[in-house]
Parts: sequence; C-alpha cells; structure tokens
Amino acid sequence: RMVPEKIGISSRIVDVAIGGEHTLLLDENGNVHGCGSNAIGQLGLGEGLDGISSPIMLGDLSSVSSISAGHSHSLFTADDGIYLTGSNEFGQLCTDTGGNDIYTPGSLTVDRTTIISFEAIGESSYILYVDGLVDGCGRNDFGQLGDNDNQDKFVTSVDLADRVVRLLGVGPSSQSIFFVTTDERVWGTGLNDRGQLGVGDKENRYTPSR
Repeated sequence: RMVPEKIGISSRIVDVAIGGEHTLLLDENGNVHGCGSNAIGQLGLGEGLDGISSPIMLGDLSSVSSISAGHSHSLFTADDGIYLTGSNEFGQLCTDTGGNDIYTPGSLTVDRTTIISFEAIGESSYILYVDGLVDGCGRNDFGQLGDNDNQDKFVTSVDLADRVVRLLGVGPSSQSIFFVTTDERVWGTGLNDRGQLGVGDKENRYTPSR
C-alpha cells in the first residue's frame, strides 16, 4: 500500500506487535488478532494456514494483557499465564522442543504473579520478574542473552550484577536488548557492530553494559 488503509477490526486496538513477516493486534477485550505469515506457527493458528491477509482472532487465547513479536515467534502475557508460539530454532520459546516449531500457543510453567513482562527480539526472549531479575532464552551468538557467554540457551539468567530492572527495550529484528534499571540507568547487551548499544565503540557485549 502507498497510503494507510483501514484494517477490518471493529474492536478498539490497544497494542500492536510487528514481527519479521507477521503482525499481532491486541484489542481492548484481551483478544489477539493476527495476520501475515504463519509458515512456522508464528500466528498460533495451527499448521496449514499461511499468508493471512486479513486479521484472524486467535481463539486459543483470552484475557491477554500484552503481546510481543520476534522475527518468527510470538509471546503473550495473559491473566492465567504466559504463552508462546512459532519458531524454536534457537530455543527462543524457552522450552526444549528438540528444535521443532510450535504451531498453537503453548504455556510456560511459571507463576504469572511473579512476571512483569514477556518480551521478544529477533530470535531471543526475555522474562522480567517483579523483583527486577531477568531470564533470557534463545539465540545468544552476539551475547544478546547477557549471561557472559555466546551459547544458545533454553533459559539463563541475565548477568545484572544486583541491578534491578524496571523496563526492557526490545525490537523484532534486533540482536540487542536494553535494560532500564530503577536507578534510571540504561544498559545494553548483544550485537554492536554499528554502535547500536551506544557504549562508545562497536564491540559486541556479552553482559549488560553502559
């Protein structure tokens, strides 16, 4: 399209997450609508559906409060838990599926009351807990999991050195992530080949740096 065009959803949209080739829309009633590629389950619509040109509501999810999209995976925070779907090539769904993708939303066994947010970047995911600690999972070749390593993980703790995080800064195609701590400082880890971490050089970081 050369100009914006109205999307056919009657409900009020309160959040949008854009992945590599898919889009998620969260309405005011806690329902999630998806369109775009579902080739590896990133919309959570099951196998055999792809190239969705008009938003379809994800019937398996309700009471969703936030959404996040990586390049080819999607994360949902709902009243009763956190859910995920799509590519798990690098372990970015925080669970061991033997490298197999997930085509409908599955849940993580974690206490929902301990979680502030569940966020995605390119092929990695992060859980921010109420105590300010952060877990990461998925791709880690540039240090984007921030655990002083470059091995992919199903789950690992970000090395925050007793800092308390209040906000995560993410992007769907990013191989870097930012952490805003309660002392109002910003820390970044991961890919830095273009200086995107803002730390004064172009060296990748394997733990949060500023």
